[in-house]
Amino acid sequence: MRQVKKAEYNAISTNVDKLNSNINRMSEFKEQLEDFLKSKLSEFRVDGMTVEEFTNSHNQLLAETNELIEAVTTDIDNYMSERKDAWHDSGNGEATQEWLESWQELEAGMAEEMYFDCIEVNFDVPHLECFELPPKERIQ
Repeated sequence: MRQVKKAEYNAISTNVDKLNSNINRMSEFKEQLEDFLKSKLSEFRVDGMTVEEFTNSHNQLLAETNELIEAVTTDIDNYMSERKDAWHDSGNGEATQEWLESWQELEAGMAEEMYFDCIEVNFDVPHLECFELPPKERIQ
């Protein structure tokens, strides 16, 4: 076979053109929809706060809480370091060590807690590339 039938090639070519047009339009739709939702999101309020205001409030609270927990773990650690070895081996020492570890776990969890960023609206549309139609005739 040296070439695709003209009618078949023309039908495929027409469909590929339409598919490529759809791909280009999908990218435009995605951008327009994201812009529209971003504008609506900036107007959206919960308990009188915009998303940005809520985000800032959460991040401030998280930072304050992190500082307080760090102060508590430092105080417990300092208290323990002032004790003698015999105290560390006692029931009180072991209980305090467990207590410190529970505070350190919370501290580590808070450090890992993601600060809220402003909410972004994105649509996961795969990278779309237009199709390229092979030549109608075989290259010799």
